[in-house]
Amino acid sequence: MQKTLILKILFLSILLVNQFNAFGQVKIKNLFFNSPTNIIKGNFSTNGFQVTKTNISSGSSMGDSEGIAHVEDKNGNIIIWVNASGVYDKSGTLMPGSIGIAAHPSSTEIGICPVPSDTNKFYIIYNSQLCSGLYYSIVDMRLRGGLGEVVALNKQLDLGNNFAEGLEIIRIPCTNKYWLIIYQCYTGFKRFLIDETGIHSSVLIHSFDSGNHGGRGELDYHDGKLGYAMTFTNKAFFADFDPVSGTLTKPLEINFPASNGMYGLEFSPDASIAFLTDWDNKDFSGNVNGPNLFRYNFTTATIDSYAIKNNGADCGSNDVRGLGQIELGSDGKLYIPHMGGCQISVIENPTFPAPVFSLIDAGVILSAGVSDHIQSDFLQRMTVSNDTLICKGDSVLLVASGGTNYIWFPDIGLKSPGSDQTYALPSYTTEYKVFSENMYGCKDSAIVKVNISTPLKPEIIGPATLCNGDSVTIKSSIEYPEYNWYSGDRLISKGTINEITIKESGLYSLVIQDTHNCKTQSDLFTINKIKLAPPAIFPTGDTAVCQGSTIKVETLANKDYLYQWYHNNTPLENGNLNTININTNGNYYVKVSYNSCKDSSSILNINVNPYPVINLGEDRKICMSEEITLDNVANSMIEWSDGSNQPNFTISKSGEYWVKLNKNNCQSIDTINIIVLEPAKLFIPNLITPNKDKSNEFFVLDYNDDIEFSVYNRWGSEVFYSENYHNNWNGDDLPDGVYFYKVLDRTGCLNVKGWVEIIR
Repeated sequence: MQKTLILKILFLSILLVNQFNAFGQVKIKNLFFNSPTNIIKGNFSTNGFQVTKTNISSGSSMGDSEGIAHVEDKNGNIIIWVNASGVYDKSGTLMPGSIGIAAHPSSTEIGICPVPSDTNKFYIIYNSQLCSGLYYSIVDMRLRGGLGEVVALNKQLDLGNNFAEGLEIIRIPCTNKYWLIIYQCYTGFKRFLIDETGIHSSVLIHSFDSGNHGGRGELDYHDGKLGYAMTFTNKAFFADFDPVSGTLTKPLEINFPASNGMYGLEFSPDASIAFLTDWDNKDFSGNVNGPNLFRYNFTTATIDSYAIKNNGADCGSNDVRGLGQIELGSDGKLYIPHMGGCQISVIENPTFPAPVFSLIDAGVILSAGVSDHIQSDFLQRMTVSNDTLICKGDSVLLVASGGTNYIWFPDIGLKSPGSDQTYALPSYTTEYKVFSENMYGCKDSAIVKVNISTPLKPEIIGPATLCNGDSVTIKSSIEYPEYNWYSGDRLISKGTINEITIKESGLYSLVIQDTHNCKTQSDLFTINKIKLAPPAIFPTGDTAVCQGSTIKVETLANKDYLYQWYHNNTPLENGNLNTININTNGNYYVKVSYNSCKDSSSILNINVNPYPVINLGEDRKICMSEEITLDNVANSMIEWSDGSNQPNFTISKSGEYWVKLNKNNCQSIDTINIIVLEPAKLFIPNLITPNKDKSNEFFVLDYNDDIEFSVYNRWGSEVFYSENYHNNWNGDDLPDGVYFYKVLDRTGCLNVKGWVEIIR
């Protein structure tokens, strides 16, 4: 037969054993209420519980619109929600892959929890109504740009066994592990461990036969208490449940004075009281027939009953069937939808001895299902800012969330080490660990690493001296993505080139920027401009030197300068002084260096001129006078010993004569001794007396030049001859008599003939 019962879907629980104060009020900010016409969302805003329409229907009849669940983040933003039609994203769009989900619209509950090994994924767990198979699907929120997609659908658990519609997912305190608690029909309560390795095989934790209850009814857990409403039996099962060990103790079965069957079940905020609903107790006129809300006090072991009427407008043609599931809101109140009606009953003070009821008009026809967010607060582990990288000297805001009572360690460089937000200014790469408690008292910690990008300090390399009129190139010693060159405080170049050309002296620095936009600055680099003037050399211009002589060429001396002389562009050995002696033709200049600056002098052309050739000949005797003519004396200056300057010079007197010849400032001189012969004054004897009395023994001529002397007898025969006569003829053995002679000198000036008589 068609189900008319309204079922609820439970979310995941974040609980601590015996920690009501730690648990406090639930932290969720939304409740979803299922509807055959328009599912509504109730939000716990600062203005109270506000109802809005989703404009999405359950797709089923009022009696078949039960299981519904959702996931929200810590700020109350919806992540996903699900019912028997499929899984919806935050925008209300049905996710790809969810069509055909085996969750029956008449099944009471759906459970959701994160996949422990991957918190971007969620398990969705459900059955297909009554006593039937148990299934799960998986949603991956990384897909569709964060909107999510169903990646696994209708995977069966504990194959071959049938399970009831009520189920609960309970987080193991202070972990990311969960218990799935469910009733296996006619067998007992089972648990499934959900951890990083997946969903484990079931374990029977308590044998229990609920009888013929059809598998319907809500299973709920809160603060160490487990409750299960068994529809059609008017009974409920209670027990203590240890969420750490997963054990069930102190089982308790209670009968309630209901007319049809127990369906909804919820605990008061302190878990001292359980509230249950009768899902269908109207009479044939549509009126409430007896009590439909029951309260069981665990302290006094007493039952109280209440008849909750539908006092508002029907808002449709449907009759109000009864009360649906019960959920504890973040305001500590209990919320109960009217199945087939348009109102939500609110128990304002569920722990008080005399509860106060109120109504909220939903404006749409409701069914039995409401998301159970007592259990849906997943363990939202404390989160902290992502690891980051900053430049040395910068600060970064570190933010932790998901806890209270924060302590950051180490506190070096932290502005507020006891706050959820603190600025960090570490001087070196530091791992900060933040400790906190979450809203349930669980200790938690997280680590964030602040990396300090400290680019290597660049060194400017290049010449520190700038020569006048030149430029120098300086560059960075290290490659970086960006270079900022400064002259003093003025930015002169910015770009990706690691060098720059400098034309002026000054203080220069380099600010580099690495791939993380971190900057560092070099030391100041001083460039001095050397005003090195071209060296002057002396003498200047074209200069002549006489062959065999040297000329001294010099430039001004400076002890800080280095000198190098060049001859026809070839450096001279030992040409490293400020002076040089030159005796060779060619072009000469000097290069002066100072602190890597160099400059060159003008070119000096040296011409080596030969001395003019003059030759007056050997000293000699001449006849009376002689004219001397100098040859090859063009462009030369002539100076004779008497001051005359003509090429021709006449000598008529005996003496020493000289001539100077100057050509291209090279001067030659030659000297000659001249004896002018005067034959007329020569005494020639005409008698010799070779009688060995040492008087007039020889034929003597008073003449200083070489004499050619010949003697002839009267018949013309040569009786004596001397080519170089030295006054040594005395007639020898010639008889006395008259003889004839001839006297000649080499100059030709003397040519004398005569006679001489020999008398002994």
